[in-house]
Amino acid sequence: IEEALQQCVAKFGFALLLDLHGQSHRDGVTELGYLLYSEDYFLSDAALSSRPPRLTSLDALVRQSRASVDLAAVLRGPDSFGALMEVRGFPCTPSPSRPQPVSQAALRAARSAHLDMSAALGPPPEAARAATYFSGGFTTIRYAAPARVGPKQDPLTKEAQEGWASKVAGVQLETAWAGVRDSDDSKRNFGVAMQGSVAAFLGRWYGWTRVALEE
Repeated sequence: IEEALQQCVAKFGFALLLDLHGQSHRDGVTELGYLLYSEDYFLSDAALSSRPPRLTSLDALVRQSRASVDLAAVLRGPDSFGALMEVRGFPCTPSPSRPQPVSQAALRAARSAHLDMSAALGPPPEAARAATYFSGGFTTIRYAAPARVGPKQDPLTKEAQEGWASKVAGVQLETAWAGVRDSDDSKRNFGVAMQGSVAAFLGRWYGWTRVALEE
């Protein structure tokens, strides 16, 4: 991964890392992880953009974008990755239609009942499903928000963090089963939608075209 990202940054000046996984706790909806926690999405767009509660996996894009960037717009606005995937027929969260992956009521209830929402040992219990959201794992953190990696967690070198890794953004996709992974046709259609969404996303926020990406 590290070598591929370095090569991409060297060639294009930027890299977008897509970390694909599958989940079974949310039917029909793919979760997009940007390293923000469930409660972070309860903030207003203005607060989320002006005072981000923590480093996100899109910070490199925000720093480098050729457009005027509003973090909330990139995360869940009409030109967000989730919005672009939904236009192509694949429901996602966060997105304009699902700006908050988890409701405040569901999260409050799960925490009050001390339910396990991590799914670390398998699918979360039924009562915790509505409060479960995967914000992003080690791969996304290490390469798209390397400053969040502790000294004992195999962090990138300071030189890498200040160099090529400062130009890497990332998205963790926790894909739904139905309509995405349940057949070869579903997988193919999802791949086509993802390709189109990535091109549109980079075009909107970077001014890139397919030609530029293929040079």
